[in-house]
Amino acid sequence: MDIQKYSSDFSAESLRKGYINNILERNPYIHNFISMLLNIEKGGVIAIDGEWGSGKTYFVHQVKWLLDCTSKNIDGEVESVLSRTVPKLDNIKSHKYKAFYYDAWKYDKSNNPFFTLLRTMILAFGGIDYFNQKKGFIESLLKSASHIVKGITPIDVESIFNGIKEFSGINDTTPLSELEFIEQMDSQVNSF
Repeated sequence: MDIQKYSSDFSAESLRKGYINNILERNPYIHNFISMLLNIEKGGVIAIDGEWGSGKTYFVHQVKWLLDCTSKNIDGEVESVLSRTVPKLDNIKSHKYKAFYYDAWKYDKSNNPFFTLLRTMILAFGGIDYFNQKKGFIESLLKSASHIVKGITPIDVESIFNGIKEFSGINDTTPLSELEFIEQMDSQVNSF
């Protein structure tokens, strides 16, 4: 029996082609999903349910790609599909969205899921170097996360983060040294 490893192509070009060609006719679902996201006034949980291999992960990557794409200058082909797909997303181009993908399976064994989530967010914004250049970045990120979480529960994310920082020995002069260590380890493993 010949077993081959299969991996999906989540590259920007593959996602762009999937959106433009719309072979599986999923664009209306992508637009409906984004429209639903844009109309959420408070935090919430959304579940995407489907059989294994039905394309849930690809769908989420396409949604993320379209949000990223419309936050920048989009090309004519994407603009054409965007304008003729129902439902219309007329207001999507007037906003700047930053979406990130968090792979829960990848970090399933983590002892500190808060740090892995925070690390994924930081990497989506340009990595530790960006954070080190923008000292107020993490504070604004935590305030945003705190507002999202407060929409669901009275948990104060900023207090939790400050407690984790204190407990783990991270001080303000060495911001997120644990995340820098994880990033260096990832880099070394990838180069190996």
